Amino acid sequence: EEAFDGAVVTVPVALLPRLNEGELAWGIPGWRTEKVTAIIRGLPKALRRLLVPAPDAAAKAVAALDPTGGLGFHEALAAVLTRLAGQPVDPQTLAAVELQSHLKLGLEILDAAGRCLVFGRDIAQIKREIRRQGGDQPQYPPAVIASGSAGAEFERSGLREFDFSVVPATVEVKRQGVRLALHPMLIDEGDSVRVTLVADEEAARRGWLEGCVRLWSLALSPVVRHAQKLLLADRDLMLLHQGIGSAQQLARDLVDRAVRRACWPMDAGIPLSKDAFEAARARGQAQLVPATERLGGQITAVLTEYRAARAELAALPEGCDAALVEDLRQHLSELVSEGFVARSPDPWLEGFVRYLKALRRRLAKLPSMRGAVADAQYEYLEARKRLRVAKQRAKEAGAETRLQAWRWHLEEYAVQLFAQDLRTRVPVSAKRLALLEAEAEAALRHP
Repeated sequence: EEAFDGAVVTVPVALLPRLNEGELAWGIPGWRTEKVTAIIRGLPKALRRLLVPAPDAAAKAVAALDPTGGLGFHEALAAVLTRLAGQPVDPQTLAAVELQSHLKLGLEILDAAGRCLVFGRDIAQIKREIRRQGGDQPQYPPAVIASGSAGAEFERSGLREFDFSVVPATVEVKRQGVRLALHPMLIDEGDSVRVTLVADEEAARRGWLEGCVRLWSLALSPVVRHAQKLLLADRDLMLLHQGIGSAQQLARDLVDRAVRRACWPMDAGIPLSKDAFEAARARGQAQLVPATERLGGQITAVLTEYRAARAELAALPEGCDAALVEDLRQHLSELVSEGFVARSPDPWLEGFVRYLKALRRRLAKLPSMRGAVADAQYEYLEARKRLRVAKQRAKEAGAETRLQAWRWHLEEYAVQLFAQDLRTRVPVSAKRLALLEAEAEAALRHP
């Protein structure tokens, strides 16, 4: 069938996170000249006429390409064609050219039992389909590992205690005849955790710590329940949070974050031994209630600023720039809405009072803004527009974590622009933001 024309690569689903568009687009060396010829013929006329005849230009381009140079195919080809054409060629323009199916690698994604989960030629679309099959969460299918093998203890569910002696950073397993170096990962399932092996080392480390937080919470359940009751009895906190979300869920989210802070220092890596886990549990036993009280006080201050910002938004006079007003409304909702504690990572959650104060300063400047103040308002508006577009693309690609640095530095930039006296947590500037934006865009091109 046409769908299976050309070369097909069989890929275990565990390796899917390692695949990216830029590397796959290099395709089969023997078909590269034909592929580049087709791309040149599909370019806009203004560019195409600078690269004629197309087969000759393609042969020159392929001879100059370096697959080992570390660039994705379209980035490398754009650099070569720019030299040949004498004017800039954008990699995205090349990637947008429609090609016949045989000129694009086919990818057959197999589950742990060797069954085909999905076939396609668009890696981003394949990743979306795999996520769809697994629901809203990334799919981490269990491995087929022989009993007693090195990886057997890392494919279990229903864990309610940390029963590992020492956890290796990497476990070698064999899937579909391929030897893979995978990483242990814990997945929080609410009242227990599951352990599995994944290819994405960053996701594994993040998941391991989140799973440990659940296991510490289970081990400290009497203290956890007491801490939750203290929060639910905090009248000011509960009144300020009213209308935002569930009080019980807020209490659970706050105590989960307090468990994380009380048990494990932020920059301490991840607990990979029974001794490290137990030492952290002992710290949590002593420090969880004070940590919860401190966090409750911080979130009370956040919600106080949030309520003030809402009131000031509602009281804005007529005639303010509608686009800026709408952006401020969206910005406020992004900072504080149902589940904001759980989805806002440390250390950035600590900065929410500053972020909201900066938002209020920005809001206060709207009615009479001019000159440099107006320039700053529109500069920030445009930056947030670009971030919103990137967020949508990241959501579709399952790559939201790639935007974290850009997203939180943009919050700090608002402090720099509109509330300098509050000081930023990290050095931030327009140049630094542009660099983070470029890094995020590059990551989204090669999720």
